[in-house]
Amino acid sequence: MKTKFVILIWSNLLIICFSLKAQEKHYIDTNKLFFPDKYFVDTINPQADGTNSGNEFIDRRKRTATFLNSWYSEQLLSLKEPKLSQEYPHEVYRFTWFGYLAQNHNPFSLRLECFNDTVFLFVKYINSKNKQHKKELITDTITLNKKDWEIFKNNVDSINFWSISPIEKTETVIMDGSVWILEGKNNKSYHMVHRNCGKHKEIGELCLYLLEKSSIKVKKKNLY
Repeated sequence: MKTKFVILIWSNLLIICFSLKAQEKHYIDTNKLFFPDKYFVDTINPQADGTNSGNEFIDRRKRTATFLNSWYSEQLLSLKEPKLSQEYPHEVYRFTWFGYLAQNHNPFSLRLECFNDTVFLFVKYINSKNKQHKKELITDTITLNKKDWEIFKNNVDSINFWSISPIEKTETVIMDGSVWILEGKNNKSYHMVHRNCGKHKEIGELCLYLLEKSSIKVKKKNLY
């Protein structure tokens, strides 16, 4: 079966088309990257011509991975979030979402932590629809109970989160929509799964559970 490509115009990612060749000339500060590049190296989905092997294919995918890593890291930098993939003192999970509509909670991150038997949900989002029309970082910290933590952890186990492929196997490439990223750090183990329009993907219910517990109110039509 031929790979089916659906190309939708997405102004924020049009730069990808022009920058892949320019990436060798453009310096990316790897110290600012939030994720190990390996989570973005797509070797499971072939190119339009069916190619899925060879040095040129791998090199191209590695360059794309670094670019995506840089783009997604910018969102977490704007939210002043910590890097979970590096040393972190305790078990933690984080859902990061960003879309491409002029919403007043774009991007947002929901970081769930259990520290000394106390469960915290750290809520952050960028509000760009205020009176000053400037990007404003909004933060909130919500204390949850141990049952909330246990429910979440049980759901993590039920979907085998730690074994889910970071990259989605798909016949459709959509360059539009939203990005859903779910990370987990437990002791020395770190894992990350990213999906386009992840509402109905493997990580969807876990992410929506955190959103339900947060102070962010999102209209259903705006969450995709």
